[in-house]
Amino acid sequence: MNGICVENEFIQVTKVIPESPAHICGVLPGDIIVYINKECVLGTWREDVLTLLDSFSVGDIVNFQLCRGYALQETMDSRIYIVRGRDPSNLFASATRGGAWHYLLVDKDKKEAFLENIKTRNLDVADYGRILCSGWGEYPPQDIKIKMNEEYGAKIEIHSHS
Repeated sequence: MNGICVENEFIQVTKVIPESPAHICGVLPGDIIVYINKECVLGTWREDVLTLLDSFSVGDIVNFQLCRGYALQETMDSRIYIVRGRDPSNLFASATRGGAWHYLLVDKDKKEAFLENIKTRNLDVADYGRILCSGWGEYPPQDIKIKMNEEYGAKIEIHSHS
């Protein structure tokens, strides 16, 4: 289960990992964490909650009390991915230190297909959305990452395809 803090008012679940204890218990994205082991965390700073969670050891029983929150809206940054291409011939990889990369804004209606197909086959990323920025090398340079974060608030997942 992942969470975000909204203006130090509450921590809201943003993602539930399939087959995790949270998933099995019915936790949903949008749920709000109210108590952790009988300690109220409403209005608590995110860092303090992380410190509390870090205090538990593997195997400890941790009880959460949640409030069913509102459904989270998909944001543009949840559809932006860095896609790294592979160069099987190594024709470009040696000269560019890693091949090509693309920032891709995936179309809403194509996101599920993109996430499935990126795992298993060659694909033309332009078929799944709009390429926002491209370049050569293993990863985008820092100035490009900063620009993408400023323009799109992008929290980027990196995907490789062949």
